[in-house]
Amino acid sequence: MKLMSSLMAMNVIARPFVNVLAKNSLLSGYSPQQMQAAYNVDTLIKQGYDGSRTTIVIVDAYGSSSITNDVNYFDSYFGLPQIELNIHYPEGKVNTKNEEWAKETTLDVEWVHSIAPGATIDLVVVKSPSFNDLYAGLQYAVMNLKESTNVVSISMSFGVAESQTSTNTLSQWDSLFSTAIAYGITPIAASGDKGAYDGTSSLTVNFPASDPNVLSVGGSTLKITNNAWNGETTWSGSGGGSSSYFSEPSFQKSVSLITNNHRGVPDVAYDANPNTGGSIYYSGSWYVSGGTSMGVPQWAGLIAIASQIKGHGLGLIQNRIYSLASGSNYSQYFHDIVSGPSNGYYSAEQGWDYVTGWGTPIASNLVPKL
Repeated sequence: MKLMSSLMAMNVIARPFVNVLAKNSLLSGYSPQQMQAAYNVDTLIKQGYDGSRTTIVIVDAYGSSSITNDVNYFDSYFGLPQIELNIHYPEGKVNTKNEEWAKETTLDVEWVHSIAPGATIDLVVVKSPSFNDLYAGLQYAVMNLKESTNVVSISMSFGVAESQTSTNTLSQWDSLFSTAIAYGITPIAASGDKGAYDGTSSLTVNFPASDPNVLSVGGSTLKITNNAWNGETTWSGSGGGSSSYFSEPSFQKSVSLITNNHRGVPDVAYDANPNTGGSIYYSGSWYVSGGTSMGVPQWAGLIAIASQIKGHGLGLIQNRIYSLASGSNYSQYFHDIVSGPSNGYYSAEQGWDYVTGWGTPIASNLVPKL
């Protein structure tokens, strides 16, 4: 994949894209069963497609000391199967506590299990959110865990503005993502929660979501009525736009909206508005969580289910997603999100757009086709 010109090299610090509302005494977020029903994942689970015999890797900084107890309580409360959770510390045991990353870890683990309850979850915890440490965690997942487990997807709910990332970093990570793809692993990342400017003064996308070897997940606002999907609009925080570094990948040549020959972000979307978020149980309390972090682990779960159906990992899933979405049966596979607020610069369009990509999944139809 061709890289464009770069800025200065630095060891940047990634931020998590968990967006948590205040602690709730009452359970007010969407439940796993509601989310399964809204995106038609429940149909697949009832057919026995739950991610069994696959492994999903989650990479996070700091981790959470209460994660095992929290996810067990979450599972018991919602009637989910007991999780098979393995925690890895490739740089040694991490003792630093960070509540934001602890909530991110909680969200990632509880909600990937909500969508793929049969999958094994390998949580890789690194000692800091520096890109050096996160790369070490990703490298461990790709080079070590794939040898002993059937890793099919890697969930990365973190990132940094691409404009603040060096070419050396982009090239190094892109090479590792290419290796993951070759092993049949699908890397997945959040497009960010700060819209088209990603918290900077200029238009920029978020990395690693901007890498063409990564499935990029944007955010939406989901309405569920009577446990069923009842409409969806854009979420103003959804990161999206045009990469300044990566050229347009071949799978995006079918997208007429992209005219500058650069990688467009995101590829797909998922519920992210914290006001329509999902419940998480963290350190003895319930919270409602949103952010594009909500979509990444759930898409990782969908890829695990698709891999279970196929019998092996799928690697660069974007080829298949864009092929299906650009065909005449697009509306059978995705909820096309065509209204709602802009992300600060870009607005929703019919078909693919710079806020929600192709939209959100109709999993019962889409996942078996992947």
